Amino acid sequence: TDNEVVTDFVYSSELFKKVRKMYIEENQ
Repeated sequence: TDNEVVTDFVYSSELFKKVRKMYIEENQ
């Protein structure tokens, strides 16, 4: 369903933000 797609998108973008934040902090 469209709802699942939206949920997956939100989840993956949140995950991406966390990973990117960790990556940036690690490399400072």
